[in-house]
Amino acid sequence: MAEMPRIGHYYGDIVRRLFIVAALVMLASLPFLQSFVPLPTFFAILAILIIVLAAGFLAPTQKWMMLTDMIISGAAVLVFEDYAVQAYLRNGTAFFVANQALAIIFFIAFYFAVKTVRGAFFKDGTVE
Repeated sequence: MAEMPRIGHYYGDIVRRLFIVAALVMLASLPFLQSFVPLPTFFAILAILIIVLAAGFLAPTQKWMMLTDMIISGAAVLVFEDYAVQAYLRNGTAFFVANQALAIIFFIAFYFAVKTVRGAFFKDGTVE
């Protein structure tokens, strides 16, 4: 097996694990919380598959995928935190807890994705 090139500040493995955990939380909670989700079930499942696809494609040799995962995790923080705040303000249900947990997971993933992108595109403070 060929060894992957080493990129300083590569945290893709952590991002991948966090994406998989988030997708599992979404998949496991969807049957119970679907009535609160403002999308048809098809789109919720499609979002789960896109997150898993992004996790699967992440590799130290794919800078475009590092950027994609950073964008996905940042967008997910915005979406899930917004849902969490709105759910809490309405009635503080399990939908709030699930969305808050997902927002936290994606927040951590976003942090590591940004560090990975920084390591891939910048060297010693300069653009590579």
